[in-house]
Amino acid sequence: MWKAVNGTSIWKSGSDWRYLEHLRVFLIPGQRPVVIPDDIPLTISIKPDPAMHTLVDKYVPKLSSALNQPIGQTTVALDAIEKDARRRETNPR
Repeated sequence: MWKAVNGTSIWKSGSDWRYLEHLRVFLIPGQRPVVIPDDIPLTISIKPDPAMHTLVDKYVPKLSSALNQPIGQTTVALDAIEKDARRRETNPR
């Protein structure tokens, strides 16, 4: 799914890590770029790339530490799963 905002294309590729978006961009002189999207479902059949796995492992501790800082507080459990939030009220009253 995409939309143009002030001449800039904004792409959304699903949620909850279910899809990878592959964008093929064709540059044609004198014209706007042509973008062809392809949704790739992330399933168990896609094997991890060892080099990328090593690279990600290097950054996970740093990112986890940075993201593991409270920025607020709530007294109820919050459900932000898209399929739930789009269908019903997800936070108990």
